[in-house]
Amino acid sequence: MQDSSNILLYTAPSHRVAIKLKNTIQSISMENNLLVVTNMRALSEILHKPLNRVDAAVIFRATRKGLINLLSFRDELLRLPVILILPDQKNETIANGHSLRPRFLSYMDSDFSDVRDVLQKILNKQHPLNYYKFS
Repeated sequence: MQDSSNILLYTAPSHRVAIKLKNTIQSISMENNLLVVTNMRALSEILHKPLNRVDAAVIFRATRKGLINLLSFRDELLRLPVILILPDQKNETIANGHSLRPRFLSYMDSDFSDVRDVLQKILNKQHPLNYYKFS
């Protein structure tokens, strides 16, 4: 039985929202392995590994241009449950976000409690035996 989950966080380095998001994800459980990626090259390397062992991905793009650049990874991201944090609520941004087929969409002005709850549900589905830990 695997005791921990592997969570990929793709975000802008040292952005205030990224720090808040990272803290929110880490609040779920210290047993989870959080892999923080801040550039497209590293994201590409992880996503192109056939057995990357990533259980879920949380992606925050601070700009619409960053979101559009992410569309080149659409096929690889379809293999993962993705939570996508968008920079704004404009129709074009939301349409681009939906084209990545995320399990959940949120926005950078959120308190991320919704992200935490959805991520926890995704991880519990990935590893249902984590509910029952025997001493």
